[in-house]
Amino acid sequence: MNWIIAALKAMAKFAVLACFVLAAVIGLFVAWWIAVFAVLGLLAYVAVRRFFGARPRASEGSVVIEGEYSVHEEKERPRALDSTDGPPEKGPKNRLD
Repeated sequence: MNWIIAALKAMAKFAVLACFVLAAVIGLFVAWWIAVFAVLGLLAYVAVRRFFGARPRASEGSVVIEGEYSVHEEKERPRALDSTDGPPEKGPKNRLD
């Protein structure tokens, strides 16, 4: 009869120890995910701050520019000489000549 009581006490101690180990594993799992989400949240915060830039200063404000505006076409830029453009210009071939 004593061996049954000893076995029940041993099983109770084992069950308590198993519960503590299981609680520790679950705690580590939860802490891991809390840490991961905290780091991701910090990275998202930094990314949003960089995306939108610094806050505008109090002295800065919007400026209204009044007047008429027009868009002018660019003048045609001179193009590079081709072999089909005729004889090359006379003169030094490079700046060192």
